[in-house]
Amino acid sequence: MTTDNRSEISDCDSDSGNWSGATTPVDNSDIYYQGAGSIEVQATNSYRGWWRDAATSWNLTSVTLYFIVKPNNPDTEANGGVRIHLGDGTDARAYYIGGSDNLGFPIPGGWSVYRLDTDNLPASYSQPQGSAEPDLTAITECGVGVLSATKAIGNVVNTFFDRISYIANGSPAFTVDGGTVGTPEAFSDLVGDDVTNGWGFFNNPIAGSKQYGIYGAIEWGDDGTGDSYFDDSDAQVYLIGTGLSANTMDQDLISNSTGTNSFVLTNVVMVHVGEPANWNFDSANFDIQKLNGCQFVDSGTIALHSTNHATDRYVDNTLFIGCEQIDINKTEINGCTFAETADVDAAILWDDSEDIQSCTFRDNTTGAAIEMPSSAGTPYGYDALLFPGNTNDVLNSSGSAIEINKNNGSDPTSYEGSTVTFLGSAVTVKVHAQLKNGDDYQNARVFLPAKDGTGPFPFQETVTISNSGTTATVTHTDHDMANNDYVNIDLSASGSEKTHYQNDGTFQITYIDVDSYSYTMLSAPGSSPTGTIKATFVGLFGLTDVNGDISTSRLYPSDQPLKGWVRDTPAYKSFPLDDVVDDVDGLTLTAVLFED
Repeated sequence: MTTDNRSEISDCDSDSGNWSGATTPVDNSDIYYQGAGSIEVQATNSYRGWWRDAATSWNLTSVTLYFIVKPNNPDTEANGGVRIHLGDGTDARAYYIGGSDNLGFPIPGGWSVYRLDTDNLPASYSQPQGSAEPDLTAITECGVGVLSATKAIGNVVNTFFDRISYIANGSPAFTVDGGTVGTPEAFSDLVGDDVTNGWGFFNNPIAGSKQYGIYGAIEWGDDGTGDSYFDDSDAQVYLIGTGLSANTMDQDLISNSTGTNSFVLTNVVMVHVGEPANWNFDSANFDIQKLNGCQFVDSGTIALHSTNHATDRYVDNTLFIGCEQIDINKTEINGCTFAETADVDAAILWDDSEDIQSCTFRDNTTGAAIEMPSSAGTPYGYDALLFPGNTNDVLNSSGSAIEINKNNGSDPTSYEGSTVTFLGSAVTVKVHAQLKNGDDYQNARVFLPAKDGTGPFPFQETVTISNSGTTATVTHTDHDMANNDYVNIDLSASGSEKTHYQNDGTFQITYIDVDSYSYTMLSAPGSSPTGTIKATFVGLFGLTDVNGDISTSRLYPSDQPLKGWVRDTPAYKSFPLDDVVDDVDGLTLTAVLFED
């Protein structure tokens, strides 16, 4: 189901008695687009205007008006071929909004839709009454005027008006919330519904093609309790924002926690004309969002979903060209191109929990390719990201220095803002656990810390810890570790190992700065540990998977000796590990477990 959210001024069905103007308007029940009739008049080569009189005044402040009109041979827009008439009883203006060179938004039967945004009134107009702009809070006359390029013949009517409606700026003119999992809505359905209902909002200018037009703001989905499914492919869609003010073409996805909401586009080209649409995909309960092989051309800002779901929320092989900034949030992005950004900051906004790989950022000269707004995750990793033709590949707006690993062929070289250091590629440390008969072994515990102080990472370095609830904040000078690294905290020499046992062990860290990080304990000790506390980098920690494997990847500035074990006691003996992570090739080890 698709719902028209606009308010109606006149449906023009048997409504001529409420109209005034240069000549007497007459009802016509044969020629119409919406409902069962229209208003007919005669336009000629001297300007004539007609308007619907209000029973009580309309407040048309900050709204966009829609007029369905079938004009006769109008003059050019510059000469005021088609005009929108607004009056308050004292002052009236007829704003130039179309003509022979601007036929508005074409719909079937020779009809056109013209639109007037009262937050962005045209500079050209005539003044049929008074001398000032009409009071938009108290409009009593709302209609259309036409100046024909040629003189009318006799008394033959040649111009028709149908429905007049409006929507508050910033509100969606339509809600698209239909479809089922087996029969989703598509753009052709929207056009068919438009013809049936006489909306004048969706069009198919080349009948039978997959080329479509959208004439305003839409919300896609269902924010009640129901389902919504929209799915289309191989289409070209024009979002027409000509003459509108900012944020009046926005396309928002809405959802609910009960039903299923799905929005899927495959090989669809979205072309934005005039005021661009801002796209908001970040609706908390929106279940399925898939963009594959699409193009977004000259769009406004785009906010992708902030909850990761690789199966049901992703953007693959899609081109974003000439768009404003894209907040990638946590949506999985693969094989996309971000080109010629219109944003003065950058084409995309990085998220510390991003999942973006194998993408190209090209010819971004208005702004950088990627904006890095935080230093919390340094060193960051770029995964097969290429940067040809940009003025700057990175904008570091964090206010602090950051490091970026150039993984899998990534090639950023330039930056603006705070310092960015580009580092070499990440390498993988992997352990495989198996039984003596060669079977893979799942859930073996792997502990592989730094062996000594000869590598680039900490070994038995003295630190201090401050506890707050279950959060332990570690002061550790020049620790060189990154977000999500593991550290072993040893309280054995502190005298606090019993009173603060919660602090003791191996933990995944949250990077704070070059001299501190934090970790989360299972319970709160109630105070902070004292005495001598030692911290050691752990290269690999955790349980093997169903294939007997556990691995991690990061940059190693130089070779790093590691020494630890694999065990699953009491069933199996501990298997010792002692080797060196090569800063180019990484490290792969196999542990064979024997029964204890």
